[in-house]
Amino acid sequence: QRFPNSFEIVYYGAVNYRIRGIYQGKPSYLERALALYRHACCLMGQNIDPDISEISLWRDMAEIHISLGDWKKGVEILKKHNACRLNHSMIGETLASSGNDPQGAMPYLSMALLDLSVTQMQIVVGYINVYHKKGDYQNGIALLDWALAFYSGLKKENQTNCFDKGEAVLWAIRAYFHLKLGERENAV
Repeated sequence: QRFPNSFEIVYYGAVNYRIRGIYQGKPSYLERALALYRHACCLMGQNIDPDISEISLWRDMAEIHISLGDWKKGVEILKKHNACRLNHSMIGETLASSGNDPQGAMPYLSMALLDLSVTQMQIVVGYINVYHKKGDYQNGIALLDWALAFYSGLKKENQTNCFDKGEAVLWAIRAYFHLKLGERENAV
């Protein structure tokens, strides 16, 4: 109440009310969190934290609406503030569970899975470079085994898909790491 127009105080007040509302099961706290998040949007010009954006505030508000049982309002907000398909997974999950709309969920879940797969490949390639440069081939192999299990789980038997080339490269790198460890028999 002393600092009603301080972004930081309003934002963390919203976070506090949200957490307390969820853990204590108090919808009134969640409603208060919504009001504070809306006010924080008006104060975004004061924000200096790069991890907080207007999109993240709207996403938090959507999650609160879903928690309150108003999944339609939550999905509406998620769709409206969906830069770079950031909210596709949450939209798909909400439509499939709360909305009981598996058909409506499928396009969102499919695109989210594709985005996840691309992100996962980028992360794996980054780690492979780190492990290679550090000479940490054992951890590189463990990471590759995890990644390869993920990609094989996306396959339909006897059908090629968009991840086959990437998977082939990962198998080649795995063989190379085994060779670097002197494990020729495992480089097959």
